[in-house]
Amino acid sequence: MSCSVKGFQKRCGTWGESQAAVLLEGKGFRVIHRNWRHAHEEIDLIACDGEIVVFVEVRVRRNRALVPGFESLTKRKRGALKRAALAFLEQYPEVQFYRWDVVEYRIADAQCRHYDAMHYENALTME
Repeated sequence: MSCSVKGFQKRCGTWGESQAAVLLEGKGFRVIHRNWRHAHEEIDLIACDGEIVVFVEVRVRRNRALVPGFESLTKRKRGALKRAALAFLEQYPEVQFYRWDVVEYRIADAQCRHYDAMHYENALTME
């Protein structure tokens, strides 16, 4: 997988989402949706952690990025994520418990061979 400058976001975003699914499954989560869409909004992954539905935002950044992945979630992006989650909850009213997690990858090389992975549970609120 090449994460060169051209197309970095798309290629490495897809790579990060696949890696995050593997990471979460290794922790016992069950991934039920990838790239779930509503209108113009998207949730990268939706998983189950026991009885809890987990909305997952995946962020991939180079180590030298000025703003780390978790901190790059702007108010606008958080609003888009909230709208998508509310649409999901409307579609599946049986969901009682849910939370937002963030999985962040900091990559050290253009081929995504060397990276650090961080999983922040309950990282965002619906407020």
